[in-house]
Order: sequence, then C-alpha cells, then structure tokens
Amino acid sequence: MHTAPTILLATLTATHAAAESTAHRPTPAAQPRIFYEIDIGGVSTWDAFGAAANERLAIHLGAFAHITAIEWDVTIATVGNSWLSEAGFAFLDSPTTLSLFPGVGNDFSGTGTFSSAGVFTLPSNDYFDVGADGLLEIEFFESFDDAPNAIDAAFLPGSVIRVLVPAPPSVAALLALAGDAARRRRA
Repeated sequence: MHTAPTILLATLTATHAAAESTAHRPTPAAQPRIFYEIDIGGVSTWDAFGAAANERLAIHLGAFAHITAIEWDVTIATVGNSWLSEAGFAFLDSPTTLSLFPGVGNDFSGTGTFSSAGVFTLPSNDYFDVGADGLLEIEFFESFDDAPNAIDAAFLPGSVIRVLVPAPPSVAALLALAGDAARRRRA
C-alpha cells in the first residue's frame, strides 16, 4: 500500500524560447524567456487531490519564478474503470492552484495521447508564481477516485509538461550577448 507522498526531482531541460509563437495570446518577442521541459513519463495518479498517496514532483525554477505559459504532450493509460478524463495534475505553489486534465471529455478507460496543441499563454492576471524556495510542485491526482490507495492511471514514457518563464535579468543579458556575437560573426 502506498501511503506517503512521493516527491521526486523531475528530469528538466531548459531551452531559450525568444521567438516561439503562442497559441492563445501573443507575448512580446523582445523579452527573453526560458521553456522548462518536465519529463512526467512513469508518474501515476492515485487518489483525489490532496491525498497522501498522490505522487508529486518538485522542480527548481528559481526563487519567485513567474510562469506565463504552459504546454503539454502526454499519453495516459488508465487502470480498471478509471476514465482518461479523470487523470490530472496541479501546480501548487501559487496562491491559486492551477489544475489541468489533459484527457477532459474522454469519459472512458483506455490509453490516449493528448496535447495542448501549442503554448497556452496564461492571462496576465492568472500568471503562476513559485515561492521563495524556487520549487514548482506538481501533484498528480484523480478527479474521481475509482480505487482508493491504488493507481488509477499513469503517464507513459515520452509524456512532458513545459512551462515558460521570463529569463532572469542575468540570463537575459547573456542571451542578448550571445545573439549579438552571432550577428557579428555573420557580418
């Protein structure tokens, strides 16, 4: 029986994202940003939100990181009678919890692949901030718990969540210098 929460450090990849497009709202291209890719393959959903058995990830983004957009590409496999629409995850560190259910509307068991179909930019008043410890905590849970204290669904290998944060001033300055150097080499 799984009773203690599992907190894991996620596999994290950061990439410079100064010129990517956004699906829902344009963002200023002049502001350097960093995409953090979080590998969630192998993470399972157990019980309802807040349950001790749920798996959690802790990702270091930097103190007071300001998440402005998210994206996901996931494959979910359910166990038993659990539905694809019930598997979700929540960002926990802001005054407002942000919960997402990638399989929403798929009210049946099985395996399904779901994508945000690009970057989902959060409205400016709904940006998500992490705390002073710099850790983004993500809890994986079920909106309806079919089997208490048992796995209801799993995110399969290759499943990722991406979060977009403005680059800290020091990183932004380095990115600007790198861009200037590249332009000078071409000239």
